[in-house]
Amino acid sequence: MNIAFEISPFLTASGPFGDKSGVYRYMYGLLSGLIEHNKKHNPDGVIVLFSFSPNLLTVSLNPEIAQLIDNKNVFILGYTDNLAMSEHKEHFYEEFIEFPLINFPLKIINRLFQISRIYKKITGLYLFRRYINGLKREFHKLNIDAVLHSETGFYYMEDFKNIITIYDVTTVLLPYLHREET
Repeated sequence: MNIAFEISPFLTASGPFGDKSGVYRYMYGLLSGLIEHNKKHNPDGVIVLFSFSPNLLTVSLNPEIAQLIDNKNVFILGYTDNLAMSEHKEHFYEEFIEFPLINFPLKIINRLFQISRIYKKITGLYLFRRYINGLKREFHKLNIDAVLHSETGFYYMEDFKNIITIYDVTTVLLPYLHREET
């Protein structure tokens, strides 16, 4: 079985006090177990690590994550140019508003109607959709059977089995056992 594993919580799960959270430890154990299982029972199986938040893939990898992708048939998807979300100047609107003759009236209109905010929202949604379509194309090329999600990174992927893991409900059931975020 070829698996795609959404790792956003894994990339962000180092606690504010430098400790590794329970989510981090759980995901590391789950991935390690899946990798070992594939080595024994499905040596040609692929495990693809990816994120629905491509900006998380721009930071340097934790040594433990780097160790996981050193395994045969385990890799992180999202560093390739065809999947990356656009980094260049966001947009025609921003270039247009810098035109000196109409700069002042456009800024007033923008303050009244928040055109640039709406424009950024629409283009952000468009770029995210394009990124998701790129992920789907790659998953099809790699014959992915299942996509493993977390409750923080769930986006239904058509044509694949979608599996969600809810890592911890103690924050809801037993909030007094957790540190307050500062």
